[in-house]
Amino acid sequence: MRWLDLRFGLKGVIIRNDNGSQFIAHKVREALRSMEAKQEFTHVATPEENAYIEAFHSIEQHELIERHSFASF
Repeated sequence: MRWLDLRFGLKGVIIRNDNGSQFIAHKVREALRSMEAKQEFTHVATPEENAYIEAFHSIEQHELIERHSFASF
């Protein structure tokens, strides 16, 4: 995120997150605040509020993961 901030500037950008622990971590919130980015969270158990990434994960699952064998993730 720091690279993105240096390259494009994140001031005023809204970053939408689910409520995963990686996004409510203190250091992440601090970094976003220092970049003047806004962080908003979806409501619990409402994937429709984050439809773009949910669609991406669905397509990734269908087009990539289910079609190939992987030794590990």
